[in-house]
Amino acid sequence: MIQKIMNLVLVIFVFSAFNSFAQTTVTGTISDSTDGMELPSVTVLEKGTSNGTTSDFNGKFTIEISNKNATLQFSYLGYKTKEITLNGESILNVTLEQSAEALDEVVITALGISREKKSLGYAVTQVSGENVNTIKDNNLASSLAGKVAGLQISQSGSLGSASRITIRGNNSLGGNSQALIVVDGMPINASLPINSDGSQVNSGSADSGGSPSYEPSISGGGISDINPDDVESISVLKGPSAAALYGSRAGNGVILITTKKGSRSNNLGVSIKSNLYIDNPMLLPEYQNKYGQGSFGAAYTDRLNDWGQLSWGAPLDGSQQAYYNGTDKAYSSQANNVKDFFRQATRKITSLSIDKGSENSSVRFSYTNNSSNSIVENSDLASHNFNLRAVTNLSDKLTVDTKATYFTQNVNNRASTTGAQGLLAYVYNMPRNVAVDDLRDYQMANPGAPEDFNVIRYADGNVGNPFWQVYNDETSVRRSRFLGFAKINYEFTDWLSAFVRVGADVTNIRDIKIYKPGHHFISRGSMEIGESTFNELNSEFLVTAKHDFTDKLNIVANVGGNLSKRTSEGMLVRGTDFKIPTAFFISNLNVVNAPEESPLAIKKVNSLYGSLNVAYDNFLYLDVSARNDWSSTLSEENRSYMYNSASLISYS
Repeated sequence: MIQKIMNLVLVIFVFSAFNSFAQTTVTGTISDSTDGMELPSVTVLEKGTSNGTTSDFNGKFTIEISNKNATLQFSYLGYKTKEITLNGESILNVTLEQSAEALDEVVITALGISREKKSLGYAVTQVSGENVNTIKDNNLASSLAGKVAGLQISQSGSLGSASRITIRGNNSLGGNSQALIVVDGMPINASLPINSDGSQVNSGSADSGGSPSYEPSISGGGISDINPDDVESISVLKGPSAAALYGSRAGNGVILITTKKGSRSNNLGVSIKSNLYIDNPMLLPEYQNKYGQGSFGAAYTDRLNDWGQLSWGAPLDGSQQAYYNGTDKAYSSQANNVKDFFRQATRKITSLSIDKGSENSSVRFSYTNNSSNSIVENSDLASHNFNLRAVTNLSDKLTVDTKATYFTQNVNNRASTTGAQGLLAYVYNMPRNVAVDDLRDYQMANPGAPEDFNVIRYADGNVGNPFWQVYNDETSVRRSRFLGFAKINYEFTDWLSAFVRVGADVTNIRDIKIYKPGHHFISRGSMEIGESTFNELNSEFLVTAKHDFTDKLNIVANVGGNLSKRTSEGMLVRGTDFKIPTAFFISNLNVVNAPEESPLAIKKVNSLYGSLNVAYDNFLYLDVSARNDWSSTLSEENRSYMYNSASLISYS
């Protein structure tokens, strides 16, 4: 009897323990109740416990809970906290409402106009400068990743490469899908060196912006030339309605960057910041380390006629087998050969800013030096950014704002990452028995005959040696850029003001590639030199009228115009087959192609635009805007086209 009672107690205890430790998985998606955009980094907490998680970039979350009737709390900056009792549900689609404080927030919108967020008929997200310069990157766009719902940042390649920036995905199968970058009200160019077919490529893309590119020639441009330490705030205008006042260039949305001004204090302000970062590969492929180089279960033996890169050979047993470099070597696993190819890299970013002011003026100067290494050896970046801004109140009504920025960057031996010249394919496909340091002997010492220059590699065919590409091939991109504007603002009355602004963006790029004789893909070697210049001049005016007809009825009207002139030109010279295999200049090539010229191209766009914002009793908002462009690149009868937008919002 006692034994039966003991068994019953044991069964009850085990059953209770099972129920106590049983886990339920709850998954779901969190989005904005207004526009349905997925919200990243939302905190999801099981109420009354410390068990929690956060949503990913697409607003999805997964959490393990011990009680199927638990209550989950969802909290996000700028939104109301929401609680949901599961009642046995395991899949949730959660919507969060913006809080009243968030709706009352003032944000920067098109043309630099400040508006209450709740009055806008489109989505706007503002990110403070502190959020993008606390942890600095070589590219400002990378600092925005994960901070704005719907904003997608695709890094195109290795150190010094540009980013492809889209808002709410691609809007075109082959055309430009990238957002327009506007700095202090001035659109900036994101184009890159002229292609061999004479076409212009947008930063981070393989074409005019429709598809991403990861080739080494895609050097940084656009937003990557902006110094994060100079950024006051960033506003992301989502959708064509948000960007209607910027015309067709802004059909994919706009990223508005507002930079810092000097302090109005009489004291001299000096700030020095120095940041040091250590970079290591985060994720690498997983490999089997049981079988070595070979095929059909046998190691390769014929070095001259049959030497592939596959690791489908015999078991790695440590026996002496033929090796790719002509020796015999232990047939042993090199488990970390891919990991050991990469190095620990450093990024050193130092910034200096000086500002001084008075009651009527302010001046701010900043300088930033960036010295960075890649995790791939012999690849480095050096850049210098100089910025000067001065604001002066000449009278109670007249203000002058001027700014000049000069940026220069040199990127040496940017690692190509894909395509025919991509070294990562040769790193990741390294046979499991090849010691990575053996590949450092990528060429015969003191070569004489033409065949002596050939690359030493671990397999036949179009397989390269990654250390040849790192140390023997040469690539360099040198870019310089000037950005500047002058703005005059006049306050006619307390309800009427106007400004005139003239701004310029001048970019020069020089791109050199040298593939030396013996290269796995171009045996006689090749060389190319490209130079490109891009200029943009914008002249604009804007008149703003604000009037309160009653305590409840308020109107803001804007009327403006813009004259835009954009020019580009470039030259590409290239050839193959070096006469002297150790001298690398164009006149040393046996075959020099005809210069590929992109002649001076000029595009002019004249624009007129206006907007009307009507607010009633802080709950009803009407927004109407229109812009008409006249483009010089269209036929005379079709060069005029208009953009309209309208929205009506009410709050109960």
